Amino acid sequence: MYVKSPIFVVAAALFLNPQPFRAESAAGEVAKASESVAEPIAVAPEPALRPDPCADAELQPNSMSPTWNIQAATVQCGALETDNLAVLQPMGGGVTQWTLATTAKYGLAPRLQLRWGMPGRISQHAAGTRPVTGTTDQAVGLLVHFRDQGAWLPALAIDYGMKIPTANPSKAFGSGFVDHVLTAVASRDTGPYHVDFNLAATLAGAVRGHDHAMQSGLGLSRTFTHSLMGTVEVFGGSQAGTDDRLGAVLLGGSWGIRPWLALNGGTVRTYTAGSPRQQVMAGFIYTVLPGLRVARLRGR
Repeated sequence: MYVKSPIFVVAAALFLNPQPFRAESAAGEVAKASESVAEPIAVAPEPALRPDPCADAELQPNSMSPTWNIQAATVQCGALETDNLAVLQPMGGGVTQWTLATTAKYGLAPRLQLRWGMPGRISQHAAGTRPVTGTTDQAVGLLVHFRDQGAWLPALAIDYGMKIPTANPSKAFGSGFVDHVLTAVASRDTGPYHVDFNLAATLAGAVRGHDHAMQSGLGLSRTFTHSLMGTVEVFGGSQAGTDDRLGAVLLGGSWGIRPWLALNGGTVRTYTAGSPRQQVMAGFIYTVLPGLRVARLRGR
């Protein structure tokens, strides 16, 4: 009888069925190949697009009293705000003056505001005489808000304004000269209270060169409800073209009916020899979103 040896059996098995060993060999080669392949190169993610600071399509509620002081805050970016005001001013000697004025403010960027005091209508009335009517001066301006309110420091801004002489000097509606005003603005919010401080330097045109004036003002506003606000402020200083100094107190208020519409009014009383002696004002603020702004002009 033929007896198989162990070595012969193993050799025969390898010859007749080599697949298991070939599979192990192939697995080893794959493992070696995977070890030799370099790690994949990490691709940096594309930077996220910066949000458009003017992308807010909703009008924010805005209402304020007609004040002498300027706020450091600019008009909402992309919004066009028109402040329409009727002013009654006794001139003395039985003469009363009415002025209808509109100031347009546009938020060109989150910290940049353009201003245009449009030509308005002015009329003086006296008993038994025909009214004298005409056009007011125009004004253009630029407000730059360069610092937000911090823990200790207030919000800060610089405002430049220029008066364009479109009023008739022969009717005493204007001087007929160009004026320049540079104003430093500081504002701060404390709970329901808002404080504005202005320091304004005026370079007024005159027949002989220029006249200079320096004025300052401090205003305090308080929000009573979501839509009701009251304001009290004092302001004054030297006046161009006269030795009389101005010192005045303003009381005013506003009522926000809608985010795009608010009613406002106020009264001014002068307690020095300066002018105007007294004014009563009433009007409304109307705001729209025309959509033109710096971000869109740059293709954002």
